[in-house]
Amino acid sequence: MMIKKYDFSKIFHDEMEALKPLDDDIAIIRKEQERRRDENIADVFRILSIPFKDEEEKRYFCIIHFSLLMIYAIRLCTMIE
Repeated sequence: MMIKKYDFSKIFHDEMEALKPLDDDIAIIRKEQERRRDENIADVFRILSIPFKDEEEKRYFCIIHFSLLMIYAIRLCTMIE
């Protein structure tokens, strides 16, 4: 009985190449979700009329406050259980 010799590195390489389009699709979806999240947060602060020096300052402010809000929400959820 002969055992076939497989080129496992080629098989692995082929499988990784097959996953590249999926990774690209996931990256596109993630960037779109981040963009929508940033727009939603910016809308809230636009409604509140908070003045910012520039867009970068506004973006950091929104991300930090959104993160703090999420931490607070998670803590509340864990306290309820």
